[in-house]
Amino acid sequence: MGTVPYAGCIIMELYQHPNGSFEVDLLFRRNGNLTRLELDGCAASGGEDSCPLDRLLEQYKSRAIFKEDTLYKECGLTYCVDDGADGSSASGRGED
Repeated sequence: MGTVPYAGCIIMELYQHPNGSFEVDLLFRRNGNLTRLELDGCAASGGEDSCPLDRLLEQYKSRAIFKEDTLYKECGLTYCVDDGADGSSASGRGED
């Protein structure tokens, strides 16, 4: 699945085991139907669809976006920062 179709959603569930380890399930929901998704390279050792959190983080950290300005750039949008130094907001209007 490349993109999420209109009116679909991705749900990420995080589980903590009694031993303190974490696993993640990724689900896709559309039109009331829920489907469990398999993450590439992330099958759990017991044949379950859940993915150990540390494996998920290692597998996908190169694709993660950690800064808001990077998100805007990836989406092709202009990023404006309001540092408050000149009294203007990100929209260019001052506080009244």
